[in-house]
Amino acid sequence: MWTQTHLPAPGRTLDTKAAGFWAAPLILALFGLCFSAQAQEQELLNDDFEGLDPLANWVLTGDWRLKTNSPCLPNDPGYSSPDTALVFDYGTVCAYRNNRIGYATMRSAVRIPISAPSATLAWWDFAGAELGADFYFIEVSTDGGQTWPHEIYRESVDETFWDEETADLSAFIGEDIRIRFGFSSDATITSFGWYIDDVRIIAGGLGQGVSAIAISDAAL
Repeated sequence: MWTQTHLPAPGRTLDTKAAGFWAAPLILALFGLCFSAQAQEQELLNDDFEGLDPLANWVLTGDWRLKTNSPCLPNDPGYSSPDTALVFDYGTVCAYRNNRIGYATMRSAVRIPISAPSATLAWWDFAGAELGADFYFIEVSTDGGQTWPHEIYRESVDETFWDEETADLSAFIGEDIRIRFGFSSDATITSFGWYIDDVRIIAGGLGQGVSAIAISDAAL
């Protein structure tokens, strides 16, 4: 059950009797209050790179591509994804090239609800990289992809098995964000590259019976 809240502007007194509860929608609009009863977590993005247009959500640069039934990977009973994955590597040699950088970038922004108590990026991956020299990483943009100042994940190790990874997006609650996966290599030694599948952005849910009031700056 919602509790209606009436807030006066700084330096003013609100006559709640005169305003009455019938005026609540107007008061909420004036003071920028946003109510939500999000009881369960919400998937804002869920992409397994399958279907008629598997790259509908992504723009690829560098050596990023889709691979289906890759012969480079061992059979791993711990992972049951469909066959296609997003991959940074090159050709048929089961490795990436030296002196390369590339990105798999979301085409459109996703808004993290201001009422969410938390937000998470989750994905499955299989990775091989030269330790301390070649890096796979994830960046976030909050200005439509103009800049990418927020790095939320970076690794430079061999993890030659499928597992699910997560990165915290709670710092971006209430914002429109784009995600990009990046890979960079130096001039020596290569490995498998980075295989990615089942990418999800999840807004955390509130506990049962819990309501949220999100307050933005008042504009009168």
